[in-house]
Amino acid sequence: QLLHAVDQVFVPVLTNKRNHRTWPRVVSQDISQHAECLQRKVSILRGLCSGKTHLPIPQDGHNRTVIYVIESMVINWTHQIRDVLKEDSRTFLKKGSNLGPNAEYEFWKSRKENMQSIYEQLQSPVIQKMVEILEVSESSYLPTFKTTLMDVFYLQEARDIELHLRPLVRLVSQLQEKQFPHMQRLVGPLLHVLCLVWCHCEALRSPPRLVVLLQELCDLFIEQATEYLSPRDLLKVDTEEALEKIQVVVACFMHFKETFQTQREKLASCRGPGQACQPWDFPSTLVFVRFDRFLVRLRQLQDLFITMLEFEKLEKLEFGGSGGKGYSEQVTSIYVEFQEHCKVLKDSECSPQSLSTKEFEGHYDDFKEKVSDFECRLATVMCLAFNDCSGLESALKLLAVCGPFLERPVIKEIFSPNFSLVLQLLGQELEKCRQLYVTHLHQMRSRKGLVRKNMPLMSGSLKWAKMLRERLQIPWATFTFIQESMDDADMKGICQRFSELLALLDQYEGDVYSDWCHGLDQVCHFSLDQNLIGRHKTTGLLSVNFSSKLLAVLRDGTLKLLVQAYNNIKQTGLEVAVPLVGAELSHIDAQLLRVQTELTWRHHSCWDYVCALKDTVQNLELRIQKTKENVEIIQTVIKGWSEHPLFCRKDNKKDALLQLEDRAERLAKRYGAIQRDGQLIHKLIDENCSLFHADPASDAWHAYLEYLDAAVMDGFFSAIMLSLEFFVDNTNGQSREAPLLEAHMSLSAPLIICRPSLDREARDGLHHLMEDLLGDIFEMSAQVQRVASHLPLENYQDMDSMFNLTELQQEIMARADDTIEKALHYQRAFDSYAHLWLNDKATFMRHFLLYGYICTTEDIDACRPDSFPESQPTIEQFKEQIDIFENMYARISQIEDFKVFDRWFKVDIKPFKTSLLNIIKQWSWVLKEHLLAHMIDLNELDEFVRMTEKGLKCPLTEGDYSHLVEVTGLLLSVKERQVTTDRLFEPLKDIVALLEGYDQTIPGHVYTHLEELPERWNSTKKLAVLVKHEVAPLQTAEVSVIRRKYVAFEMKQNEFTAIFRKEAPFHYNTINPYAKLDTEGEMAALQDSGKLFEASIPENRQLRLFRGHIMLLKSLWDISWTKTHWREISVDHMDGELKRFKREMQELDKEVRSWDVYRGLDTEINNLATSLRAVTELQNRAMRDRHWSQLVRTTGVTFTMTESTTLAELLALRLYRVDDEVHRVVDKAVKEMAIEKVLLEISQTWTRMEFTYEIHDCTSIPLLKPDDELIDTLEDNQLQLILQSTHVDHFLSEVSDWQRRLTVADAVLRVWLEVQRTWAHLERIFMGSGDISQQLPDHTHRFQDIDADFKKLMFESAKTKNVIEVTSKHFFYDTLEDLQTLALCEKALAQYLETKRLLFPRFYFVSSADSLDMLSKGSRPEEVTRHLPKLFDSIAGLQFLRRQESERTNIAQGMLSKEQEYVPFQNPCHCIGQVEVWLSHLEDCMRETVRRRVAEAVASYEEKPREQWVQEQPAQVALLGSQIWWSTDVGIAFQKVEEGFESALKDYHKKQIIQLNSLINMLLGELLPGDRQKIRTICTIDVHARDVVSKLLAQKVTSAQAFSWSCQLRHRWDEELRHCFANICDAQFLYSYEYLGNTPRLVITPLTDCYITLTQSLHLTMSGAPTGPAGTGKTETTKDLGKALGVMVYVFNCSEQMDYKSIGNIYKGLAQTGAWGCFDEFNRIPVEVLSVVAVQVKTIQDALRKQKRFLFLEEEIPLKPSVGIFITMNPGYAGRTELPENLKALFPCAMVLPEIELICEIMLVAEGFQTAQPLARKFIKLYKLCQELLSKQDHYDWGLRAIKSVLMVAGMLKREDKTRPEAQVLMCALRDFNLPKIITDDVHIFMGLIGDLFPAVAVERKRDLEFEKMVIQASLDLCLQPEETFILKVVQLEELLAVHHSVFVVGNAGTGK
Repeated sequence: QLLHAVDQVFVPVLTNKRNHRTWPRVVSQDISQHAECLQRKVSILRGLCSGKTHLPIPQDGHNRTVIYVIESMVINWTHQIRDVLKEDSRTFLKKGSNLGPNAEYEFWKSRKENMQSIYEQLQSPVIQKMVEILEVSESSYLPTFKTTLMDVFYLQEARDIELHLRPLVRLVSQLQEKQFPHMQRLVGPLLHVLCLVWCHCEALRSPPRLVVLLQELCDLFIEQATEYLSPRDLLKVDTEEALEKIQVVVACFMHFKETFQTQREKLASCRGPGQACQPWDFPSTLVFVRFDRFLVRLRQLQDLFITMLEFEKLEKLEFGGSGGKGYSEQVTSIYVEFQEHCKVLKDSECSPQSLSTKEFEGHYDDFKEKVSDFECRLATVMCLAFNDCSGLESALKLLAVCGPFLERPVIKEIFSPNFSLVLQLLGQELEKCRQLYVTHLHQMRSRKGLVRKNMPLMSGSLKWAKMLRERLQIPWATFTFIQESMDDADMKGICQRFSELLALLDQYEGDVYSDWCHGLDQVCHFSLDQNLIGRHKTTGLLSVNFSSKLLAVLRDGTLKLLVQAYNNIKQTGLEVAVPLVGAELSHIDAQLLRVQTELTWRHHSCWDYVCALKDTVQNLELRIQKTKENVEIIQTVIKGWSEHPLFCRKDNKKDALLQLEDRAERLAKRYGAIQRDGQLIHKLIDENCSLFHADPASDAWHAYLEYLDAAVMDGFFSAIMLSLEFFVDNTNGQSREAPLLEAHMSLSAPLIICRPSLDREARDGLHHLMEDLLGDIFEMSAQVQRVASHLPLENYQDMDSMFNLTELQQEIMARADDTIEKALHYQRAFDSYAHLWLNDKATFMRHFLLYGYICTTEDIDACRPDSFPESQPTIEQFKEQIDIFENMYARISQIEDFKVFDRWFKVDIKPFKTSLLNIIKQWSWVLKEHLLAHMIDLNELDEFVRMTEKGLKCPLTEGDYSHLVEVTGLLLSVKERQVTTDRLFEPLKDIVALLEGYDQTIPGHVYTHLEELPERWNSTKKLAVLVKHEVAPLQTAEVSVIRRKYVAFEMKQNEFTAIFRKEAPFHYNTINPYAKLDTEGEMAALQDSGKLFEASIPENRQLRLFRGHIMLLKSLWDISWTKTHWREISVDHMDGELKRFKREMQELDKEVRSWDVYRGLDTEINNLATSLRAVTELQNRAMRDRHWSQLVRTTGVTFTMTESTTLAELLALRLYRVDDEVHRVVDKAVKEMAIEKVLLEISQTWTRMEFTYEIHDCTSIPLLKPDDELIDTLEDNQLQLILQSTHVDHFLSEVSDWQRRLTVADAVLRVWLEVQRTWAHLERIFMGSGDISQQLPDHTHRFQDIDADFKKLMFESAKTKNVIEVTSKHFFYDTLEDLQTLALCEKALAQYLETKRLLFPRFYFVSSADSLDMLSKGSRPEEVTRHLPKLFDSIAGLQFLRRQESERTNIAQGMLSKEQEYVPFQNPCHCIGQVEVWLSHLEDCMRETVRRRVAEAVASYEEKPREQWVQEQPAQVALLGSQIWWSTDVGIAFQKVEEGFESALKDYHKKQIIQLNSLINMLLGELLPGDRQKIRTICTIDVHARDVVSKLLAQKVTSAQAFSWSCQLRHRWDEELRHCFANICDAQFLYSYEYLGNTPRLVITPLTDCYITLTQSLHLTMSGAPTGPAGTGKTETTKDLGKALGVMVYVFNCSEQMDYKSIGNIYKGLAQTGAWGCFDEFNRIPVEVLSVVAVQVKTIQDALRKQKRFLFLEEEIPLKPSVGIFITMNPGYAGRTELPENLKALFPCAMVLPEIELICEIMLVAEGFQTAQPLARKFIKLYKLCQELLSKQDHYDWGLRAIKSVLMVAGMLKREDKTRPEAQVLMCALRDFNLPKIITDDVHIFMGLIGDLFPAVAVERKRDLEFEKMVIQASLDLCLQPEETFILKVVQLEELLAVHHSVFVVGNAGTGK
């Protein structure tokens, strides 16, 4: 802009000669010269800005100054060009700017362009002309200028250098883009290109220039290394990580130097043919000065980090022995000091890579000095510890512990003298072992001594040899690592002795085994002459009399079983039950006596006798055990009554009220449960009676019953006591429980009402409610019949007579009455406001406006009305009165919404408070509304002023009468309004100010008018005065005309007097009286003209007299109605008017009473009043001709009623005499009209009601289309009630006919739809499936006959559309009933389907319709594939083999998942034959394919890069293979740790991080959706694997047996079995190989406890029950565990409609398929069904333990051991049942809350974020703060679902812009995704939280401007205002729909949702 301004403004203006006319010549020349100088300088500046040198051209001058100007320019050009040529790239290095090779290239490129520009300028015609001028003038500057021209030819040099540097720059760019670890591969090509440049570019073949270029390359490497090492964080990050980075950089630098030397030596090979190549003979130090200094610094850092890592091992170094604690403390002290020194070094602000500062050198020297001191101290401690060693074992342990430190030179030098002592101790140990061997051999040969206790000779000897071998090998293994420090001769001797001992042990073991094989002793003979059984003398218990020596060869359990059964009877039987089996016990004792005394082990017939006796005893024992179990069940049932009180709070929440909404339902349910329990108790008691073989009338049985009766009574006592204590605890005024009951106080004028009522006598009151609740509690005991029926009472209803229970009941009621009294007192306090809803607002305003203050009712009643002086209220009085109500409103608003009495009874006064506040607002609004209503509309005044000004300003001409009238009228109006208008404005301003004080909205135009109108009104008044003077002469002339007209009117009036007296309507029978009353029209016109022109017109006396008479006459004639049509009469209005007219007639002048019209009207009113009631009823529209005929017969008067009949004609009937009969006739007419209306509607409805048909796809026959409207209409139009009416006689035949037709239609429609549904279901099965036709031939034939009849019927019925006509056809209904035999076909089909389900059990999990569809299409596999997702987890389709392009075979080559992942089968699957057969084959192919792919993937895992391996494998295989290798790698790491490689686990952890980062980088690239999902899933599992290893490192786990590792779910591949297994704790599961597709997996958090419980439950052949609130992941956890084990998991949503059969069928399918079933919301199933379910589950679990086929639902079925049954429940929800105890025992529970922060971190990693951990922490912190600080809105969600949505958005943003910092990406996602749902009041808080968590991160919202334009255009098309906020909300809605399937749009009404 400056350049343009100078060129186009300043210079033209300053050099224009016309501007110099008044200037002196000197001044003009001086200014022109300065202007030209300025222009030149600006021109040069322009060139510098563009990077080029601009040579300015001089302006035209006088002839004598041209030479001077040119020479001056030449001098300037010479200086400019030489300055350019002096520039050199070495200048940057000299200044200390460490720029890279790109700077060198940019320098030469810029120089080339600049020289090119100078050259082009010098060749321009203007400059060439200047050269000619200099040559002609023989200027002395010409040679210099030509020299300068020659210098410009350096342009070629710049071009050459720039051209040869281009390849180098491309390599440098690649170098900068690569990560540092990959830069090493580019070093060779880079230096090779540099050699080529040296050989081929002469301009660069200069050592100084090459040295500069090499120095710049070194600087580039230093810069890249510095960036890679992150100098600020290098000392703060993990030491191992930092060391690894340093080693990478050092290796790269050394490679660079080595490559430089190699290329230097090979330089000659780069020259072209015939070229001479100059060697690089410059010293290398010139190139690597800064490079070597940086490398030295790196080596220092490397040494620093190695030392840190080695000294970190001191943390685990511990010493044993008596002085071990002291040594350990010294080592710990060294470690702590070392760590502190390291911390000082890490916390220092110095940058270790900075070569310009020497601070790090000082820190490093201090560090080395300190480390040397630490090493000396540590070596001293180690020597002292070695001296304390008691022997070889402790010495070797010390060496093993301190081994890593012995490699440090200082320590090794100090400790080395101790190595010889170790060798000496080892020799002594070898000698001891040799002596032990010799001693043992001597003992064995002499057969002295015991080898091993409790062990035979051979195994004991081998055990001894093994122990001695271990004693030798363990110290030897530890000793091998110090062999390098030993003397060779001594060491060889020790090794020889060790080998000799091992050889002796090998020989010994062989000899022992050989001796044993040849010396087996014969088995001992045992004594068998003892008796079989012995009895204890004191207890009477039995025992088997069996020698212990026989146990080794004989194992017979018969006697044991006999003894155990007998002893169980004696020990465990109930005391009260013993008398019931006394006779049987006596008989058994008699039989046992022979076994005790006679029978021995050698007796030949003893075993038959024993077996028979055993059966008898076992039978009795089983019966007694069964009775005991029954009693335990009874006790369990009874105990269940007292588990929960009868009443509870809502959802069992502590802060909720008592749940009374479903009280009746809950009571019925609880009573029903108790009744069922009672039935069960009686059933079990009857069963016990039969088991005991007891006599029901015996005393022993009665005693047994009384025992159980007492237990039942105790159960009821506990249950009632529990429920009463619930009320006692919750009505205690001292407790801290939340209120139990609540009442709602409301205002129903004139009373304050509570619900429930506080009135003690009210039936719906609180007192009666408490009595009813307590009665309900005691009613529980009446639900069970008495167990001891021989006792007097039938049930247990006398529980309320027990003292303890009665005392509690009375206490509860006393508390309730006391609380009610307190609440009533609180309610009465509001009576002081009763006047607000009792007084009338209209009366209040009338008195206030009349007297200026409020008059009470008492004041008005006590005083006369005239005793109150009338006074209009002032503004202050209005304000005072409004303030009274406003203050009252504020006072009421402060009253709390709830009042709690005695801590348990809450009164909700919010409804009353709201009503009262509304009433107060209404009182206040009455006053404000009056002020608003009485504010004069200033628009009218504004319009008046405007029109007046316009009219008065128009010129007035003589003779223009209309304009004169208009102007005069305006002047008169101004005069009339002047006084009121002058006083108008000030009161209005006061009213506006008052209303503004109460925040009342005043229209904007009022303010405008109050500001402008006063001035305009004054102007109008002044204008009126001026105009009035102007029109005065014209007005005078017009007054004269008016007076002449009045004289003429007087003459006309005299003539009218005679006519009026003759024709006025004074008679009652006058015709058209109103036409004779108009007499004053002309007089009114004269008076108006006189008033307008201010002329006085005297009033005519005669006319005034006529006016009085006319007014009286009109009043009389107005009263008469007799001529009105009777239908138009409003009787209610007449009644009121008659009374008013009566009063008005009495108030008329006495003169009127003598007129005939008065007397006639008075008589008519009296007659009319007596007939009003009859007229009212007869006006009813229900009256028909038959009713008028009946009325005529009743009155005896003949007349015809029409619409034109007048009231007078109706009154002539004198209906008041037959009033009752009129009422009866009208009532009948009304009832009949209602019936007539119903019949008309039905007739109209069914006349147009038609059936709609739809064409069947396969058969093309018309089928009836179900019509909900038709069915609803049919239900609504039933006429049973009308038939019962007493007024139906007139319509009886019509009603009966319609009732019959509609009944038939209903029956036909119901049967028709049922038959049609069944036919449609069966048609495609029987007619379309050859398999079913073959299997069910008889039923197929039956269906074919029915099918023909049905089609015929449908074709015939479709010809008629009307519903009534179709259903009324002859034999239509009978035909449909015949077709209902389809049920037989359906039943046969169900049996057939059950056989197919047994063959392919997965059919149990699909509907019958789908199963039959598959069975009917078995020969067409492609059509069956659409059902595969219902049968398999992820198979959505099959890929069939094609023989030709259009011909497909039934051979499946592979399977397709729902995500379109294709996996080829290992062997083709032949889908031939019956569908269940080839589906089973398909299942086998699927499992085999997955198994083999896993085997191949595991084998090839280490053969390829992991990224490539992942891409090649299916998702499930890749994930499982990764998990298998993770377990394997961790196991290998543990083995290495045990072998002494302590960092093995840490090294593997680093490997995990590298692998994970590699996958994250893949996620950031371009991937197919399937590949992205696969890698994201693997990332999710890899993050968990990384965290597990990290946890193991943190806990310092060193063994694979540690629980921290064994509790993880670990997969392994068994090469021998060729199968995958999953292990967790001690449980092992075979992988099931269900194909799972490419589905996501759950983020694994510490739910391992849940996994442990579930897997252990399966391991123990039990089931699992994850429990917890909604959203904790119960079902998903079960499904994910199933996926981890490759099992198919079916999820079933349970409901109240499920019965034991449907659940049993599911269990049957699960047992046969080995799949898992997860039953969601299991506790919604009714408890009676759950009891049966428990038996079913127990049956399956028992079968699992036996591992065989079992009987289930009356069928024997096979069992797969992988079956699992899981249930999930949400505890405490309404409508949920408590699981029976026998069911709870089968389902161990487990669940923990998910760790949201960990889930967030792992999902961020899966979306490609590198810094996931800190971002996840910020994310969760934000949501927690939002939950705490933001307002509580129903639509706010800060839970897991909302978190997942935001993470999806963040992932999309990350992939769109991979270069943006991750903090910005997450901040944008959090802000843009949440802002749409944040309400306005919370936006500021939310944005503040965002700013605090993401400081200094400011990113503009991403906008789609094109889309916003479309939104704006669409708004305009819809005639909406496209305001900014509205457009933003539309855009936000579109953004939300990108991540949500459905969105709520929330807002108040009218906000544009």
